[in-house]
Amino acid sequence: MDSVADPLDHPSIALLSGRAVATGSLEICDGMGQLGHEPEFEGSEGLLGYLVDPAYAGRGIATAITTSLLDLAFGEHGLRDSFHAELGWIDGYTYAMLAEEWTLTR
Repeated sequence: MDSVADPLDHPSIALLSGRAVATGSLEICDGMGQLGHEPEFEGSEGLLGYLVDPAYAGRGIATAITTSLLDLAFGEHGLRDSFHAELGWIDGYTYAMLAEEWTLTR
């Protein structure tokens, strides 16, 4: 797999008794929407995601993967969400939901 040697792409697999029960990834990317290509914006953002086998949900596996990937992101890369002209680097949150999950809340 090409991404294994890529310092900007960090895939992970959670094993439980030798069985793959979840995957996670951290992708380091340049600051979105930033003008120019100043070095300070290179590798300044990250995308984190995970998938857990539903049979293993509720066991803290997603928390463990996310914690490990965040340790990697903030420990080695110091990522921030975006750069604000007046405030400097600021943090933010992005949330996601499946359409079927939204329908269940209505």
